[in-house]
Amino acid sequence: MFFYFNFDKIANNGSNNGFLTVPTAAELSGDFTGQPTIYDPTTQVVTQTPDGPVVTRQSFADEYGNGNRIPAGMIDPVAKAIQSYYPKPNVAGQLFQGVNTNNYYYSAAVSSPATKYFGRLDYDITPNNRLTISDTQRDSPALQNSQNTCPIGCDAVDTDSNNSQITDVWNISPSTVNEARVGFTDQLNYYVDATLNQGFPSKLGWQFAKADQFPSTSIAGNCCFGLAPAVNAVQKEMVFDFSDVITMIRGRHILHFGGELLVYRTDTTTWGNINAGTFAYTGAYTQSTVGDNTTGAGYADFLLGQAQSWNAFVAPEYGPRAKNPQMFIQDDFKIRPNLTLNLGLRYQIEQGWKEVKNNISAFDPTVVNPETNTPGALWYASTHANGRRSLEASAFGTVLPRLGFSWLPKPNMTIRGGFGIFAYRWSLDTYGTGMGTAIQFQGNATDQTNGISPVTTLASDGSDLPYIGPTTDPAALNGQSVVYNKYHTPVPQIYQWNLAVQRELGPNMVGELAYVASHAYHLSFPVDINQVPESQLGPNDSPFALPYPIYQSISGDTYNGISNYNSLQASISKRLTSGLSFNFNYVWSHFLDDQDSSGYGGAAGTQTVQRSYNPSASYGSSNFDVRNAFKGRIVYELPFGKGKMFLNKNHVLDAVVGGWQASGTFVLSTGFPFTPTISGSNNSFSQAGDWYPNVVGNPIPRHQTIDNWFDPSAFTLPAPGTFGNMRRNSVYGPGLNVVNLSAGKTFAIGDKVNLQIRADTTNAFNHPSF
Repeated sequence: MFFYFNFDKIANNGSNNGFLTVPTAAELSGDFTGQPTIYDPTTQVVTQTPDGPVVTRQSFADEYGNGNRIPAGMIDPVAKAIQSYYPKPNVAGQLFQGVNTNNYYYSAAVSSPATKYFGRLDYDITPNNRLTISDTQRDSPALQNSQNTCPIGCDAVDTDSNNSQITDVWNISPSTVNEARVGFTDQLNYYVDATLNQGFPSKLGWQFAKADQFPSTSIAGNCCFGLAPAVNAVQKEMVFDFSDVITMIRGRHILHFGGELLVYRTDTTTWGNINAGTFAYTGAYTQSTVGDNTTGAGYADFLLGQAQSWNAFVAPEYGPRAKNPQMFIQDDFKIRPNLTLNLGLRYQIEQGWKEVKNNISAFDPTVVNPETNTPGALWYASTHANGRRSLEASAFGTVLPRLGFSWLPKPNMTIRGGFGIFAYRWSLDTYGTGMGTAIQFQGNATDQTNGISPVTTLASDGSDLPYIGPTTDPAALNGQSVVYNKYHTPVPQIYQWNLAVQRELGPNMVGELAYVASHAYHLSFPVDINQVPESQLGPNDSPFALPYPIYQSISGDTYNGISNYNSLQASISKRLTSGLSFNFNYVWSHFLDDQDSSGYGGAAGTQTVQRSYNPSASYGSSNFDVRNAFKGRIVYELPFGKGKMFLNKNHVLDAVVGGWQASGTFVLSTGFPFTPTISGSNNSFSQAGDWYPNVVGNPIPRHQTIDNWFDPSAFTLPAPGTFGNMRRNSVYGPGLNVVNLSAGKTFAIGDKVNLQIRADTTNAFNHPSF
């Protein structure tokens, strides 16, 4: 019997530092002197023309003769109460387009303690049968105070996880081994918003809060960062793993076969399950007319209380469940002493996600809407409409072959290669849209007048806003934005193949050349499936131009993205001999895809999509694409002193020049691609959010600098009602150039004790990477 236990306690205290833009005293009072002209939305006149309505508004300066200011009596009282929670400017900041930006410096204390446990037990039941039990746990409670604005934006966080397993290895015979395992993994996350149940709606005079929580505010433009509560959520994710694998040696064959059952259990809430009210202020209502981005200000809209969009919901905990059975067989066949072939086949079943209380709803294009008698309405798991009982239909056709070989044509050369098809699990992060949405209170509204009428004002009672409780009515969210989850979801798969040649370059050095590639399909492509078709774009779109005109946006995933990766790789390595060891490798690669389909929180750049219905229109370099990368490390022990080649017989010289070692690492790589996008009002009129510009020149200046990495004059606004012609990720950012150096000396103190003194430098040549 063998057992081991370890306890680890870490006290980790630090700080978050940075700059924010907060309103100045003038902006708090409604004074926008020096900024774009703001206009009074109460003076707007809408003139009907053959081309549609035309809006004109009078500027506050002309109306009141008091400059570019909002009269104090017009400032919304709730907005005035909310802005009192902004911290005051404490640094000079920088003037940008009339706005004093980055005028608040914060240094927020952060504490992240961590406790870890690990234990292991090995017990030989018989000489041929060993039982192994292990358990790893960690707990990390903390207070998140990211910007020193507590209680606004702060929450108490506790992360707890466990990984345990029991394995029985039974040597049935010298040529047959059975390995049975039961495993368990969990991740428990608790987030408690610091403004929850603190009476903020009453303090602010906010009448239509849907929970006792501070409101969330998003303000477009240069001023200011939006005050918002922190996320409130509970996530308890668990996986039970049952597996059995048999290994049999039969002549030139080594056979592996077995099966595995993964059982997924999650008890969780929607991320941010308590949302008393979220508001967006875009500056649309203080513009001179619709679409005039040279006028108006998001903060002015906020002070007037005129929101371009609003949403709120309160949702309880829910329990997703799924199973993933798998089985495989593999044969490692030694055809000749210098040639081995690997043949494998894997089969798996993807079970669609269900919920213990049928707490699932999502837009389904096959469900008939009772108000319009046309296809397209909400599906509820509890009603089993059209026979659908889960978020996805279970997939039974996933067959994954594998092939590999290893050939030794010469004693100092190996050639290896392989091909395989692999599949990804339907994770809740990407495939759980609609989970937990049936048993909740929810509502949302977005301005459908294209900047003429706000959806609500802060000081109102909000009685005109749509807000419903739990229901099974397919038409319950008609007129609002909804979410979509494709029922017949394909299983995402990836083809991977490689070919490599490895050769000895002397007794202690080896070099390798390889080609590595992959092609993936059925990848995540998150879009609005209710986007206005390109052929019907225009500044005065009729709601009937939408595929489903009874709804606003329909956010979901069509799972039809692809990716392609090709790379050439070279490396050379030397083992430590004669005091020298090194490893250098170079990779040329090109990674292309339709969209960044990373898991939750892993997106490396923009996910802006112009054409929801055409993924190939977004095909371009991946957010992760790095064309060239050269990396290496080197260690050199100077050949002086005791045991070395030179000056090895004098103790005095050994103390001075002996025992020295120098080392270094470096990374030289080209930059990541990015896509300049247009923010603010989307004048393509196809969807909300950013869209692409037109390219009218070479975006890359002749002499690139930090301040002039790409040429803004190479881009222009597309004509209203059209998409930009820029290709996704067609501009590359600066690369990475980092060299780390180290030097140290080892002193021998007696025969068994050494003392080492060393100096390390990170980014030794102080090369900035932006």
